[in-house]
Amino acid sequence: MRHTSRLGASRRYVFLPVVVLIFSSMLGQAVRGQAPSASSPQLDQRVTSLALPGAWNDGVKTLTEKIAAVVKPSRAISLEIKNISSLDSSEVEAVRVALEKELTARGLRVGSGDAGVEVTLSENVEGYLWVAKIGKNDTSRIELVLVTKANDLSPSIKPIPLLQRKIVWRQATRFLDFSTRTFSPGLLDINYTTIFEFGRVRTFEFRGNQWSETQNTSLPLASGVRDPRGLLVLGDDGKVYVGKEACLKLFRDQYCGESLHQDWPFPSGFYGRFVGNRNYFAGFAKDSSGRSEGQPFYTVAIGMNVFDHYTPIVTAELDGVARLYSFRMPSPEATFDNWGDDIASIKPSCGADWQVLVTGRGDWTELDHIQVYAISFGDNSATAKPEGQPLEFSGPIFAIWQADDEKSARVMSKNLQTGMYEASIVTVICSQ
Repeated sequence: MRHTSRLGASRRYVFLPVVVLIFSSMLGQAVRGQAPSASSPQLDQRVTSLALPGAWNDGVKTLTEKIAAVVKPSRAISLEIKNISSLDSSEVEAVRVALEKELTARGLRVGSGDAGVEVTLSENVEGYLWVAKIGKNDTSRIELVLVTKANDLSPSIKPIPLLQRKIVWRQATRFLDFSTRTFSPGLLDINYTTIFEFGRVRTFEFRGNQWSETQNTSLPLASGVRDPRGLLVLGDDGKVYVGKEACLKLFRDQYCGESLHQDWPFPSGFYGRFVGNRNYFAGFAKDSSGRSEGQPFYTVAIGMNVFDHYTPIVTAELDGVARLYSFRMPSPEATFDNWGDDIASIKPSCGADWQVLVTGRGDWTELDHIQVYAISFGDNSATAKPEGQPLEFSGPIFAIWQADDEKSARVMSKNLQTGMYEASIVTVICSQ
């Protein structure tokens, strides 16, 4: 989201959110507010048309000829596809589409009709075995085709990244960051949600069918930032960061104060040098030595494990432009316009060199979205291309943090329709 006129902050604030407390979502009510509802992932289900391998095309045509020869002179048939093979859903759909196309080309109308056709996609050691049962019960006829296995669908078809959102928490007041985890002591999964508010950290446990508060830790933080941002880091007793301050060892021997060099920890051992009572970072550093590099920025996407020889970094900077850097070159290798100020890196998938999640350019009063950008690297340049459909939100996105699994991101947003603040996990899946 473009950070303009946000709570009186500087012209372009950045990502992460602010203050306060609890929850909602799963089943009824718990300690305070609403409990997390059963999360319903929002997934773009659009699937592109696939090009079948030659052997599959031949199998479709052969099976269609056999079906047409049996059902004629009928002009209307019903078609049902069953899959008991190793084909995935997109491949089964591609076969169904190809069958319908071939049947229509032979003058048959697929829908409802007296002639019923049931095609079962199975396989054996020699290849795929596609079996068509044509007709009714005792008058049915069986036709089959053996199809050579192919490694993939057409290699020219590139998987499309799809964004999937899972809402894990809702509450009436803003919060800075959150964490979710699952503990499995046997057959029973116990889910925990930790909410970082300005002034405290609260942990809730979902066991059986209800939430209960298990921990409430006060934080003596008094940041003067008008547009505060926060980061929650669990493990090693927990840490939180707000502006230039930090609290270490949250749950025992707590220590709070101004953090060393005002450093916030980023993935891969990088640090961001937070600027006093402002809302951005002075630059990034590879250690805590006090030396920072790069231009001031709001958010950063770090390409962990993308390449063996160097780590690419994109920063969303104060002038509204995102720039790509690496420690092999002091100057930007590429610039990307029309990005929002909230970005996060994810582990590359769907054939991309590297992928970055990017918000829109609205302000805190507008709807927002997240778009996947695939970054490709040439000999002397890099390009960023939007891929797939954007994931729409019902309000502004306040923050994105790259998750520890490198495959997803934590997202804080507000639903303008309900007025609730929402914590979401956003992941990328690949679809043909």
